[in-house]
Amino acid sequence: MDVASLHDRARTRWAGMTGKLGLGFALVGFLFIVLAWNGAASLDYTQGQIPYLISGGVSGLGLIVLGAALVIAESNRRDRALLEQRLDEMTATLARLSPVATGAAAATAALPAGSVVAGRSSYHRPDCRLAEGRGEEADVLARERAEAEGLTPCRVCKP
Repeated sequence: MDVASLHDRARTRWAGMTGKLGLGFALVGFLFIVLAWNGAASLDYTQGQIPYLISGGVSGLGLIVLGAALVIAESNRRDRALLEQRLDEMTATLARLSPVATGAAAATAALPAGSVVAGRSSYHRPDCRLAEGRGEEADVLARERAEAEGLTPCRVCKP
């Protein structure tokens, strides 16, 4: 076994433990605070209560903060893993669909010279971004015929 596989196995084994450790630290912190309160409540003078409150209260509060930070870190890790999984799925879907999209663009780019793609009120060059995605339903006309039908040139591609 190499070091990388040992590292991956350890990471896999401890991946879900961060949240559980965080909850454990928070519970131990609450236990420290309860014990400190119990110790301070058993004494009736302030000089005797302060050591209980400082040692138990501050350490308990620190453990609660550490536990909350670990729970938040685990939540962020799970969210990031889910987001990465969905991005991988989206990338795979786009990779499957890209030949279809490039095939439609190649079909419109292979038009005869002087041809334009007709829109509702204007006409475009075949490589215009406003004419993309029309695929089979695009009307291909000669420029003169598009102007004769009252279509105006596109302001983006300026055919």
